[in-house]
Amino acid sequence: MDALQQALDQLATGQEQEIYKAKLALQGILGEATKPGNEELRAKVAAKLSEAVINGGKYGVAARSEIARRLGEVGKDAEATTLRSLIADLELREPARFALDRIPTPAATEALVEAAQNAIGSRFRAGVMNALGQRQGKGVLEALVEGTKDPNMIVRLAAAEALAEQADPACDPVIVAILEDKTMPVDERGRARIMKGRIRLVGNLIRENKKVEAKKICQSILAAGPAPAQAKAAQARLDEIG
Repeated sequence: MDALQQALDQLATGQEQEIYKAKLALQGILGEATKPGNEELRAKVAAKLSEAVINGGKYGVAARSEIARRLGEVGKDAEATTLRSLIADLELREPARFALDRIPTPAATEALVEAAQNAIGSRFRAGVMNALGQRQGKGVLEALVEGTKDPNMIVRLAAAEALAEQADPACDPVIVAILEDKTMPVDERGRARIMKGRIRLVGNLIRENKKVEAKKICQSILAAGPAPAQAKAAQARLDEIG
């Protein structure tokens, strides 16, 4: 742990050369800790990083941000809980989201769901939606569906794109509803993103052998009169289904 403490102290100096050395040292320490069979070391390293990011005011915001990001490399449920507590901190929430996105555990998923529902800031919520798109689990689908009704279009579009990754045909009408909401018109770029998302959903459904549902969505896309590029992609998927 001495080498890890030295790296943390170097991060705190704020000096470019020392920070560079610290990042190299951390890369080696975390690489060793995440090797198969090194669970005890991983847990110790993760606990040390968690302590530093929570109680390490002496390290400063930049250093704590780096430490939070690094937790994504070694973190499990315990560290996801630590990162969850940082979501309310406007200076540390983005590195916390970055790390949570890289921890494939139920606690990390729960933290992201909570952030999607409660966090302030449209761009931050959009980033959370993107992270949830790659996950399954309790509350994920509900959070994404709710995201399509967000008062900010940035979040709505991110939620739509994330829903396209769920390989669930029930997601398509939720995505389409964004286009049909007359209270918040979607511009051309937004429409293109939604159409691309729907085509990606089709691809995911085909991979899950849900070809009947995929075919219906392709036909709906083509009937909506998409841009030529999206029409071509939809027709290609339709031909693939046969």
